[in-house]
Amino acid sequence: MVAFALTFATTPASVLGTVFFQQQQGLSAGTTGFLFAPFSIGVVGGSWLGTRLLDRLSGRWVAFGAFGVVAGALVIGLIALRTGSTAGFAMSLAISGTGLGAASVAATNAGTSVVGETDHGIASGLLNTAPQLGSALGTAVISTVALGSGATDLPSGIFVALGAAVLGTAATLGLGGPRVTAGTNGVR
Repeated sequence: MVAFALTFATTPASVLGTVFFQQQQGLSAGTTGFLFAPFSIGVVGGSWLGTRLLDRLSGRWVAFGAFGVVAGALVIGLIALRTGSTAGFAMSLAISGTGLGAASVAATNAGTSVVGETDHGIASGLLNTAPQLGSALGTAVISTVALGSGATDLPSGIFVALGAAVLGTAATLGLGGPRVTAGTNGVR
């Protein structure tokens, strides 16, 4: 659920960022692409940071904090959309990427640590599928909210993404639960 909610909240914000930069701010595709570089750098840095934090904290708390960073980034993005700030929205993308990277590492760690060794492949498959579904469904839902009425309402889309981030933050509190093993019909 954490991996799903994470991409449900972050991927559509990137799509809406493209619309904001190109259609509302009048920037070229090349400049828009350049403004997304900090997001990617943030993901790499967040992944590195998340790994280091897992040496000191449980995956639950790393994911909780990182999801909070994503929610904060979406608030900054919402303010940037309302004020028309290109720099503010670019900054929100960089911060969001950092939270995404750290939360992804924590969710993957938590998702594989609660299953038996023979089930790591299944857990890994689910952990790779969940973000893909989150991206697809999040983009469909949030783009429809922001762009589907004929009038562009990017803040409404970011607000829905923020709601998903808040729910995802709450979902992190369930990480690190009981160990689950396939074939035992229950929890061990």
